Amino acid sequence: MDKELSVYFHDILIKRLMEVFPAMRGRLLKMAGMGTVHDPMDEVDRTSIRTEQEFLLHMHCRNERLVQEILNGLQRIRTGDFGVCEECGKDIELNRLKAHPSATQCIKCKKAAERKARFKAA
Repeated sequence: MDKELSVYFHDILIKRLMEVFPAMRGRLLKMAGMGTVHDPMDEVDRTSIRTEQEFLLHMHCRNERLVQEILNGLQRIRTGDFGVCEECGKDIELNRLKAHPSATQCIKCKKAAERKARFKAA
């Protein structure tokens, strides 16, 4: 990948990273505040709060994985491996990278991995 494209994808990954952090912080603060309610609540209120906490935790874990994918993409840019499929070693299609800059597999290898995962799950 040429220098210009590397800079382009580096900037995109940094921008996405900066978008994720405020959302993660907001969810953590909201979850922390949910534990401080001392008013007597009925079972429906407790269940509702528990459900919302579980959702916020799920979203936080999802964002942690996204952050790790972004950091891995930035590392691959530094090492010169960005845009190269980890499975077959061929270049990842530019359109795929534009849609999913943290992609580590070309579309052919990704589809094969998904088929394999579906087959195992069945």
